[in-house]
Amino acid sequence: MLSNNSQTDSKVQTDKKWIFNFAGALGVFFVVSLYALIRGQPSLLSKPFDPDNRPCGIGDLEDYPYIYFVNPQKTQLYRNVCIKQCPQVNSVKLQQSIECATNSVVRNCQLNIGITIDIKDFFLIYDSYAYLNKVCLPANNKYFEVIREKLLIGKIDLIFNDITSSLPLIIFFTISCTLLSFYSKYFLDNDKIARITYFIVFFLSAVGCFILGVVLFNKFVHIIFDSPENKTQVLSTSSDAYQYTSSQNSSLVFYLFASIMCFYQFLVFVKDQVSNETMKNHEIRIKIFSNIPEVINARKYLEFLPVFAFFVTLLLFLIMFIIERNIFSIVSIEVNIYLSPFDRVRRGIEPYILNILIIPIFIWMISIIIQTCEYITLQSTYHTLDNYQEYDFKQLLQTVFSQRMGTIIKGAFLIGFTDWIRTPLELLEYNFQEYLKKNKIEDLNCVRRMQQKICNFYQSTELKSYTKYAYIDNARKNKEFVESGLHFQNEILDKNRWIESLVDMSEIFENQMNISICMIITILFYLFLRLIYASSSISSYTTTSIFVLGISFLITLFQVNMYGTTYCSIILQYTIQQIENSAEELTQAKFLKYLKKEFQQKLKTKFSQGENAPAFIKFCNQP
Repeated sequence: MLSNNSQTDSKVQTDKKWIFNFAGALGVFFVVSLYALIRGQPSLLSKPFDPDNRPCGIGDLEDYPYIYFVNPQKTQLYRNVCIKQCPQVNSVKLQQSIECATNSVVRNCQLNIGITIDIKDFFLIYDSYAYLNKVCLPANNKYFEVIREKLLIGKIDLIFNDITSSLPLIIFFTISCTLLSFYSKYFLDNDKIARITYFIVFFLSAVGCFILGVVLFNKFVHIIFDSPENKTQVLSTSSDAYQYTSSQNSSLVFYLFASIMCFYQFLVFVKDQVSNETMKNHEIRIKIFSNIPEVINARKYLEFLPVFAFFVTLLLFLIMFIIERNIFSIVSIEVNIYLSPFDRVRRGIEPYILNILIIPIFIWMISIIIQTCEYITLQSTYHTLDNYQEYDFKQLLQTVFSQRMGTIIKGAFLIGFTDWIRTPLELLEYNFQEYLKKNKIEDLNCVRRMQQKICNFYQSTELKSYTKYAYIDNARKNKEFVESGLHFQNEILDKNRWIESLVDMSEIFENQMNISICMIITILFYLFLRLIYASSSISSYTTTSIFVLGISFLITLFQVNMYGTTYCSIILQYTIQQIENSAEELTQAKFLKYLKKEFQQKLKTKFSQGENAPAFIKFCNQP
C-alpha cells in the first residue's frame, strides 16, 4: 500500500539529468536560430522577380511592389514588369501608360498594341486586381486562366504570406481567446448558470465541429472541380480571384481527412450527450465543476497563472515565427528570364534539416510551459488540501523550480512526444483485456497475440506512467517521474478502476470546454477575415483559420485544464488518504459518501471557519 508519509520536505532535485538534457537542447535551438538569422533573407519570401532578377517591392524597387504581365499570352509571360499600382480601367486611351520600373525586357510601359507592332514592344493595359499585394491578376477570365497556370507560388511562401498579412488579427483573436478562457470560470460560479453552460459547451462543440467540417469539405469539393461556377464569367472582384487561385495551392487529401475528422467528432459529441452514461454523470459534473472556481480562488494568484503562461507562449510563438521565416528564406535565386516571377527561388535540403533540429525543441518548450502550469496547480491543490491552510505562492514557485523542474522537463518531453502513442495503447489494453475476460478466451490467434504483445510492451515500459498521476505522486514524495507514475498506477488505479471514471469527467469537461472556446474564436476569426479583412492580401481563409484554431486550443489548455486538474487533485488526494488510513476496500459509492460527509467533518475539526478560511471549504460544506 501507499506509504503514510504523504508529504516530504526533501530538497532533492528529481530527474536532475533532464535539466542538463534540456539545457543542451536550448543550446542547439540558440545556435540554429542564430544561424538562420544570419543566413536568412525573409524579405524575399513570396516576392516576385522581374526579368532582371530584381525582387519587386525591395531595394530600388520598393515603390513598385506588384508584378504585371504586359502580354497575357502563354508564350509571352516572361515579359513582365514591377509596377506601382494594378491598373483598374474599363477602357484605355491612346498614349496611356502606367508607372513601372523598366527592365531589359520591358523598356516602356505605355500602351502599345496593333497588328504592325513588334511582339517585343507589345504592351497591353487591362483591368486587374491585386492578389497577395504582389501580383496583378486580370479581371478577364481568359487572361486570368493563362496567368494563373504560370504563377507557381510555393505553398511555404503562401503560408508565411498569409500569417504575416493577418498577424495583427491573429494576435487580437488569440488575446480574445485568453480573455474568454479566463472569464469562463465565472459562468460556473452559479449552479443554474453552470447547468446551462454545460449544455452550451456540448452544443457549441458539436455545432462547431459540424460547421468546420462543412467548410473543409466545401474546400475539398472546390479543389476537385477547380473552377468558378461559371467559367465564362469575368472575375469581377479580388475575392473571386482569390477563391479560384488559392484552390491550386491546397491539399486535396488534407481537406478531405480534416473534414471527415470534424464530422466524426461531431457524431462523438452527439452520442456522448445522449448516452445514458453521460446523463448519469451529468449531475456529478455540475456539482463538482460549478464549485471548482471557489477552489481555484482559494489559492491566491493561481488564477493569473494561465494569463502569464499565455503571454510567454505568445512571445515564444512570435520568436519561432521569425526564426522559421529566416530558415525558409535560406535560398538561392535562379537566373532565367523565362521562369515565372515566383519560380526563381530555390531551396535546398538545409531548411528542412534545420527544422528537424528546431521544431522538436520548440514543441518541448511549449509542453514545458503547459506542464509547469499543471504541476503548480496540482502541487498547490495538494498542499492546501493536505494541510488545511493557505500556502505561500512564492515559496511554492521556489520549490517547483528548484526541486521539481527536472521532473516537469522530463514529463513534458514524454507527454509532448508520446502521449499520442499512450492514448491508443491504453484503450487497446483496456478493451483487449475486457474482451478476453468477457468471452473467456484463452487460445489466441496471431492477431490477438500481436495485440497482447503490444499491451505487454505498454505495461512494461515508461509509456504507462505518462499521466497526471505521476505528477501527483511526485508532489507528495521525492520520487522520479516514471517511478511515481508506475507506483501510483499499481497502488491505486489497478485496484480501484472506478477512479478512472471520476477522473475522466475532468478530461471530458476539459475537452468540451477547450473545443467550444476554440470554435467560437475560430468561427469569428473566419467570418471577420472573410467579410471585413483585406482578402486580397492572403491566399486562403481556411488555412489561416486552422492556424488560429490550433493556437486557440493551446491557449485554452492553460486555463481550462486548471478546472480539470484541480478536480482531479481533490479526488486523488483524498482517495489516497482514505486508502492509507483504512484497509477497507474503497468503492465509488463509498468515496462519494466520504467526500460528502467525512471529508466535511475533517475540515470542520481541523481548520477554523473564520474569515480567513479558504473558499474551498464553502465548496466542501455544500449539501
